[in-house]
Amino acid sequence: MFEVRACAVVVDGKNIVLEWIDNDYWLPCVEVEENSTPQELLKKHLAGGIRAKVFVNEIHGTLFDHEKRRLSLLYTADTPTTLTQQLLSSSFHVVDFDKLKEESLEPRGAVAFIKENSSGELLRLKNIVEKSINNCPWVERHLFSQAVVDLVSEIEELEEALASRQKHLVSAELGDVFYDAMLAVWIFCRENNMNPSEILRTVGNKISWRKPWLFDETQITLEEAEHIWQDRKSRE
Repeated sequence: MFEVRACAVVVDGKNIVLEWIDNDYWLPCVEVEENSTPQELLKKHLAGGIRAKVFVNEIHGTLFDHEKRRLSLLYTADTPTTLTQQLLSSSFHVVDFDKLKEESLEPRGAVAFIKENSSGELLRLKNIVEKSINNCPWVERHLFSQAVVDLVSEIEELEEALASRQKHLVSAELGDVFYDAMLAVWIFCRENNMNPSEILRTVGNKISWRKPWLFDETQITLEEAEHIWQDRKSRE
């Protein structure tokens, strides 16, 4: 048997909220119980340590400590409030995430996982988009046609950032384009009574069909890849 804990990844800018437990920094965590969901348990636990509204999102990923026989379920969590130490209980701390070392945080492996696992951030952004669709009065009346105009505007701003050759500006504008593209998908689906998964599945299937070499160990040349792509595209 092994222990199962649910842990919250609460990142605010460059800071992360950690919990001081038994002389170690931990991601805020709770033991999973049969009668409650991990999200419910985490939300209750965070409410006791953070004097602000906190939203617990979908699971971010998992870490398993073979030595300690412990499975950690990682969930992203968001708050609309800028977190300061004054808003936290004595056992919760705001820590500069960039200064954290792997051996200074439990569960082990969390630092590398949070830095490198882009799927967790994609899930977090998806949750933000869905909250915008359901809870934002501006998005509620936004039409798909306007969402496309907004997306084009963001692409134009990205082109301006590229011309400036400033990486931080390009990075910021890429994020805006990514968000507006996702928001446009969700608004289109709302207007046409569709599920976004239909669009995501369709494009995933299409790219998988056109790039079969991605899923085997065969090394091919650029010319071979272009031939396969054009051949399969012509057969769709």
